[in-house]
Amino acid sequence: MTTRTPSRRGFLRDRPATCDRLDVEVSSRRAPTAVTVTVAGDLDVATAGTLGRRLDALLAQGVEDVVLDLADVPFIDVAGLRLLLQVQSHLSSHGGRLTVLQPCACLEIMTAALGVEGLLSAG
Repeated sequence: MTTRTPSRRGFLRDRPATCDRLDVEVSSRRAPTAVTVTVAGDLDVATAGTLGRRLDALLAQGVEDVVLDLADVPFIDVAGLRLLLQVQSHLSSHGGRLTVLQPCACLEIMTAALGVEGLLSAG
C-alpha cells in the first residue's frame, strides 16, 4: 500500500512543489516616476512579502506608474491578489496607475469571481 503525502498546498496535489522564492526585477525606468517590474515565480502567501517590500521601496521613491509583468508567474493565491489590490488602491489614490501584464489564469479567475474591476485592464 502506498501512502500519499499531501503537498504543501493541500488540495493542489497535481501542482509541482516549488521553492518559496520570488524573483523581482525593476527592468526599466520609463520616466522618473514610472517603472516596469518583472516578476518570476509563484506569488503566494510565502512570497508576497518579497514583492510587497520591493514595491513599497519604489513607492517611497515617488514612483506613480507601475507596469507589473507577470509572464513568468504561473500561480497567484489570495495573498498575491490582496497585495496587487493594495498597490492599485495606493497608486490610484495618489493619481498613479498599476498595469498588470500577462496575468496567469488563476488571477483572471479570482478577479472575475470576486468582481474586481480595473486590475487587469489593458495598458
